Amino acid sequence: MPNSSRGYSKVLSNRGFVFLLAAQALAVFDDNTFKQILAFFILAHVSAKADQNLFISLATALFVLPYIVFSSYAGQVASSPPFRFDNASLRHSLSKCKRKLDRVVMTNAN
Repeated sequence: MPNSSRGYSKVLSNRGFVFLLAAQALAVFDDNTFKQILAFFILAHVSAKADQNLFISLATALFVLPYIVFSSYAGQVASSPPFRFDNASLRHSLSKCKRKLDRVVMTNAN
């Protein structure tokens, strides 16, 4: 049985895991902050107490719904073989997207 009393010290010695754990912590903070701001917004704009509870419950359900719906698809994508992106093809794809976005913005500018 491995010695679990050391905690994260061995994992944190690897620099890549430090950044992964930091990114996950920031993502959790961002998700919870957004959910709390949404709840405060509902509390400020809905007057009836029963409606406040209903809307906060619905907002929480809608916030979690994409994780439930897309988790299996994300698992399939994560298990698929890795794709290779080189800088030239990535730059070309980004410039094509930028040109299309420029066209959309310019046509809708008036």
